Amino acid sequence: MKTFNWNIDTTGVPTWDEPTDVRINDMDVIYEEVTSTEKMGVKDLDGKLNYELDWDFIQGMAEKMSLNKDKYEPYNWKKPMEVEFLKQSLLRHVLEIIKGNHEDDNREFGHFESVALNAMMIFYQLKAKKI
Repeated sequence: MKTFNWNIDTTGVPTWDEPTDVRINDMDVIYEEVTSTEKMGVKDLDGKLNYELDWDFIQGMAEKMSLNKDKYEPYNWKKPMEVEFLKQSLLRHVLEIIKGNHEDDNREFGHFESVALNAMMIFYQLKAKKI
């Protein structure tokens, strides 16, 4: 079990054991000043989803999508659409990446953002068709 273990000794002072097998992600903050007298809770991490995502990339996807806000209304991608058209768009961007061209719409990694957006849209469309 991946936990921080806290104990209270016979004098009533909280103490802590070193965490074992704990994976700390970028969002966790551990202060080096933690002492054995500070009281902390226990949190089981087993089986919990860890969001190991590049938030700059996620923001880039949103920025890329907002470039077309005059062309498409918000959440247009959630409306039923032909998945084959999305696959063709995905393929065009993948081929540009393979050729070594990463820039699209004056964005340094715009083709990567477009690949991710097309994959998201295809995923949504296929999932919606199953419902």
